Amino acid sequence: MVTEEAPRLFAVVQVYGEQLDGWIVAWGIAFEGRAEVVGVDERTRISLNEPERAALAFRGCPDVTTRLVWADPTLAARPDGGEPTAS
Repeated sequence: MVTEEAPRLFAVVQVYGEQLDGWIVAWGIAFEGRAEVVGVDERTRISLNEPERAALAFRGCPDVTTRLVWADPTLAARPDGGEPTAS
């Protein structure tokens, strides 16, 4: 039950120009029917009906593309420095 109902983690990423430089501007967690987003600036907090709207909330200047990127925790490095494992 916990695995099936677990929320999904995502990042809001901005990329300058033709993918010359990129950075994460926010992290979010998507539940069924809503999402909570926290800016890396520690000041911005947003509740949304759809996670995809987070990219709109963090739009940059015309040369910056903002998009949502789903995180896959099974690909993250383990705290002990070992290789990630799929669960």
